Amino acid sequence: MPLLLVFLPILAGAQDDGYLAKEKSLWFNSSNAAGIGVKDLQVYNTADLGYRFETGSYHRMQEGSDCGTLGFNTQGAAKVGNIQLWGQFSYDNITANGTRFNTLVFNPFDERFIYNAADPVVSQWKRQVYDMEFKLSAPLGKKIFGGAHVRYSDRIAAKQQDPRAESTSYDVSVSPSLVFRVGNGSSLGVDLAYSHMLERSAPTLSNGSVLQNVYVLRGLGNFTEDMVGSGGLYTMYYTSDAFGGHIQYALDSDLGLLVEAGGEYKPTGLRQDAVHPRDMGRANVLDLTFATQALFARGQFLHKFRLDALCRMTDGIEYSTKQVQGSGWEVLAESIMSTYSTVSADLVYNCFVTEGGNDGSGSGAGAGLGAGSGAGLGAGSGAGSGAGSGGSFIWDFSGKASFFAKDDRYIAPASRFSYSGMSLTAGARRRIIFRRSTLDAGLDITAMKSFGGRYEYAGVRSGSVPVNEWYPHDLNVLTADYLRSGITLSWLHRAAPARRNGHGTRTSSDNSSDLSYGLTFNAAYLSAGAGSGTVKISGTVTGSNSGESAGSDSAMPDGSDSAMPCGASTGGETVGAAGVSAGVSSGAQTGAANGAASGALIGVKAGNRLFLGIGFKLIF
Repeated sequence: MPLLLVFLPILAGAQDDGYLAKEKSLWFNSSNAAGIGVKDLQVYNTADLGYRFETGSYHRMQEGSDCGTLGFNTQGAAKVGNIQLWGQFSYDNITANGTRFNTLVFNPFDERFIYNAADPVVSQWKRQVYDMEFKLSAPLGKKIFGGAHVRYSDRIAAKQQDPRAESTSYDVSVSPSLVFRVGNGSSLGVDLAYSHMLERSAPTLSNGSVLQNVYVLRGLGNFTEDMVGSGGLYTMYYTSDAFGGHIQYALDSDLGLLVEAGGEYKPTGLRQDAVHPRDMGRANVLDLTFATQALFARGQFLHKFRLDALCRMTDGIEYSTKQVQGSGWEVLAESIMSTYSTVSADLVYNCFVTEGGNDGSGSGAGAGLGAGSGAGLGAGSGAGSGAGSGGSFIWDFSGKASFFAKDDRYIAPASRFSYSGMSLTAGARRRIIFRRSTLDAGLDITAMKSFGGRYEYAGVRSGSVPVNEWYPHDLNVLTADYLRSGITLSWLHRAAPARRNGHGTRTSSDNSSDLSYGLTFNAAYLSAGAGSGTVKISGTVTGSNSGESAGSDSAMPDGSDSAMPCGASTGGETVGAAGVSAGVSSGAQTGAANGAASGALIGVKAGNRLFLGIGFKLIF
């Protein structure tokens, strides 16, 4: 039950926001849309409007010190003839302050964008996200269902300080699917997936008289240098055509079971300038996934288990190019220069104690955590479950165990960034039902334990800002133990019951019984200790780097302590603590100051973070 929840969908009387129906439909929580027709989804419609805010020192460099999101989401399910339909639309307006080391892209943590540009200037990013999707399922025979899942996302982002950028992107995906009933309550499913993505990012300057230096990133502290303005960095184009698929097995009996395995291959290329195009790099991302869900009821208790596992492997490919007069650039050779690997697993358990049985004999419907995407609603994979089709829950007990391991490497010069850890979450919620209102109160707590991590760099950029500030800082955050606790409160009121005429039918002028409305509040606080990783930096310092020389235009404008100090020299040696200045003389240094930097990332508290959210909800 993650603490980032902002909205808490709740139900009053017999009205339902669809969460329980989606959770009990194991096919809905898979990648196979055809399966939602095997058991019809309950008809529902919801609309949510809310605002969430987070602030604190616990954040990675590219995340920002505080972030506010205004979000709207509407979704619903219906059946038209034999066709089962579900769809949603969401809009998010996001403002992030205090970000560093992201000059170009909407989401710098997406491994499709490992080839990016960065600068050390403290900046604000403004982002807008429009997301819409639908699922449909229709019978193609007595034992065959066909379906499709279509999604379109449009994103706009703008960096607000020089060197700035304006980014526009879209992502469209289509996934056809089939489900075959094979008898004895068993079904087999298969789906294919295709998606196309384009992001266009144009670097610009507000003050054109002052050129701005940037790092053109290759990964893990390796970069080349360029500038924004005066014929420097041109517009960047990221394009991706991804392919994938999954297979499923489902069992529908006293035990509901669904097992799914599949993968997706997402090659993403970066090209600079449309007039004279130059290939800058390519990231080949391969995701292998496995998921299983189990659902069963015993009297007043409904139990759900979910296991999600991911293995991600990314190759970073760089090009050797030659400029061809009048026609752009020619690729002479390409080679894999970096590899990124991720392994993660989440095991989630929910137990609902219901007011009635789980056979439809109870009054009303249950409520659940999370509500999908948009408007701050995302609950994370498998973070909640629902009560049975009958019986409103009295208590909701939940637990989650997560494991993750990251190991990123650059081949030459040798660099490595790795970390691992696990977290445990426990939560409980109580639901109180009045005659026409419902009050929910919940508490949850998460403990994170790091298994450590390392950042190693051996190259000519050993005195640079990214090597000595960015990566040590992020390692300190990612390897810090933390404790996080949160509360949720929600209230939902059902409009006055419809007036009936003498024949017992509702009057045509009254639709009040079709509407429920309510408010939600969410708060969480995270406190982290010091990072447990180690940093080893060695190499040769050559030339000046962006933001390091005295008076550099891209140096930190606010005198921040994390800016590279001018003229600080310790003979090329630095201890690996976040924020410790690099051992480099002034930017004019061109000699070989061999570093022998190694040490533990110790004594630096990663900080804390506060999360707040409020929302308004309609069920109609």
